Amino acid sequence: MILFLNFLLISVVTLSFTRTPRLSSPFGRHFRIENPPNRFKNSFIDVSKFNFSGECADVFSHPPNSDRDYIVGSYDFRSSCVPSMMWDSLTLARYSMRNAHIVLLLFSFPPQKCKHDLTRLAKLNIELQKVEKSSEEDAVIARYTYYDKFIDENYKNISRIVFIDPRDVAFFNDFFATFSENDIGWLIECFGPKAPEDCFGPYSFKLHAEWLEQFYSKEVEDDFVRRKLPAVNGGFGYGGVEKMKKVLQIYHENADKTIKLWGYDQALLNVLYYNGSFDEVGMKGVICEQKLCYIGRNSMEVKDKVIYYNNTQCSPVAMHKFNVKSTQWKLW
Repeated sequence: MILFLNFLLISVVTLSFTRTPRLSSPFGRHFRIENPPNRFKNSFIDVSKFNFSGECADVFSHPPNSDRDYIVGSYDFRSSCVPSMMWDSLTLARYSMRNAHIVLLLFSFPPQKCKHDLTRLAKLNIELQKVEKSSEEDAVIARYTYYDKFIDENYKNISRIVFIDPRDVAFFNDFFATFSENDIGWLIECFGPKAPEDCFGPYSFKLHAEWLEQFYSKEVEDDFVRRKLPAVNGGFGYGGVEKMKKVLQIYHENADKTIKLWGYDQALLNVLYYNGSFDEVGMKGVICEQKLCYIGRNSMEVKDKVIYYNNTQCSPVAMHKFNVKSTQWKLW
């Protein structure tokens, strides 16, 4: 059952949102932001100064975000409030893609001590859907089941969709304008443009290797290490709805439903990606680009509150995690 906080939206949406009801929305009324607030800025970055002009605009080769585009993430609050970096992530997403739906699939709501969090989420026009999982199942495993269900229930309303970890993804501009309904992609854990040396994988990050051995075998782990295969990240995927539906179908057909532990989703994604299971849908693994990058340690630099990509004058469109030496602002 969808819990979309209509009572909060009616009472607290006080930003420059134009109240335009979309009765076809599965979440009730959708309030489009026609005149968004000033672009995101803090003491360390000012997105209004980022450079997306000239050749730096070449990355935007597809239609801009619309109300048929969805950003979907999941979260389990347990006993915590919305973390500060998650507010940065959600605010950046809303300011950059004002017409898209942003949906959080919540395994639990913020506790009473965080009573203002729901109001603040409503102001950002974040749509909330309560979902359930068993106590022994990790939320990162359960999310893939609900990603699939979400597409099934809303298929006719969706053109393009992005799955994210809402805690630490930064959208600095319209990510939907970088891909079409015919595309499907998943982020590779590369913090610079050179693979495999600028990447995390079983050969360079012990936990990735342990997951492969734990959930598959020592032989599978050794093969990944020998080939120096960069890791596919479980927290950022994008594509047209039909291709994404097929990816999730392949994922679930190959998943061991008895395994509910953290890390299994990423181990499974990596095995399927590198054994060619996703080739039929044309999945692209994104190694650090202007369009999308992981962490950015060897590819991003901040000057005068502007992030620049890989010694160019261009700013990045999206990041999953951000941690570079030239600024104290982090999503990590």
